[in-house]
Amino acid sequence: MDTAFRYVFLRLLLLSVLMLCGYCLRKENKRSNIYRFMIIITFGFIEGLRWGRGIDYNGYYYRYQSIINGKASLDEEDPLMLILCQILGNCGIPYQGFIILCSFVLIISGLFLLKNDRHILFLSLPLFATFMIVAENLIRWYLGFSFLMIGIAYLIRKKYLHYMLFSLIACGFHLGLILVVPIFLLLFQIKTVLLKPFYACVIYFVLLQVFQKDFMTELVPYAELLKGMGRYNYYAQSAETWLTGSNRTELSVTLQETLRNFFLIVYGYIIVQKKKDHTILYYYNLMLFGLLLYPIMDIIELLERYNQLFIFFQVLIAGYSIYDIILHFKKTKTAWKYIFSFLMFYYCYNQLALNFKAPFDLNPNSFLFIWDSDGRKTINVNSDTFYEKRK
Repeated sequence: MDTAFRYVFLRLLLLSVLMLCGYCLRKENKRSNIYRFMIIITFGFIEGLRWGRGIDYNGYYYRYQSIINGKASLDEEDPLMLILCQILGNCGIPYQGFIILCSFVLIISGLFLLKNDRHILFLSLPLFATFMIVAENLIRWYLGFSFLMIGIAYLIRKKYLHYMLFSLIACGFHLGLILVVPIFLLLFQIKTVLLKPFYACVIYFVLLQVFQKDFMTELVPYAELLKGMGRYNYYAQSAETWLTGSNRTELSVTLQETLRNFFLIVYGYIIVQKKKDHTILYYYNLMLFGLLLYPIMDIIELLERYNQLFIFFQVLIAGYSIYDIILHFKKTKTAWKYIFSFLMFYYCYNQLALNFKAPFDLNPNSFLFIWDSDGRKTINVNSDTFYEKRK
């Protein structure tokens, strides 16, 4: 219970700092750099001082030791990951220092992207922190995505060379990100919404009913061809697990998730129509692309990683939606305002429950900090229950 209370206190501190500093950053002023510093330091250390959370945290400890001891090669690790760990090792920085660094890179990159919509920072920053709970487990994936976020911030300014440079860096940390780089670029060229809400919802519900994870078993023999190929060997040996989701405790999309997605699809479209802004349209299309495929990709662990990168943009669309509903509640006369207000509060409740209710319901090993280690380097984690329920 003490573990849960400590976790909740630090999450409350984090979200409060992000909301207050985000509000203060709605207009540039002489104290803006102080507020940015507070955001970065608070997120960097509260997230960076986590310990033993998720399979990747514990598994990467041994990979880090292998790299700094010269036992890893480019056949086993992506080049920039290898170089970074070697530099840290040569400087005598322990594994926890690597985790702290990843947390700082994540918030600096996130702030670099989100600052373009400064008037909703007090909403998008707390939503960012809640969404990025998943980065506690997928460490290298989100280290790479951090640089891709910087690239996207340049892409919306039409600085394509900068986008390609940071995309290259992202792939240097996780080669798997190479698949999403052209999709992000392609969706930026689209000048209208991918689908109107009605058709989007129809496709979503059809996929929800017809897709079966057993379809992915047909791909297992092809994935197993990667056996013995260095860094891909682990994935090949566990191909059936990764492709069919047989290691997951939740293998269906819940009503809670469906209501959230409905809210984002419909009200996000309203925001796009109101703003008439290509950047917001781009964020919406990225999110919509992820939500349309959500019934398929969410139950397959390997695909879910990719889908998360598109659904991430809900932090901006939800921020705009919540801001608009609150701002115009009294001016709206139709019954829809009560429906959307309910969906908004339901969405916010689920975000808060993830931060403040889950620690009392789930395994306390999902909420430990470095001071809970008692001298241990890692902890046995048999399930990623919290990271599945984070949705």
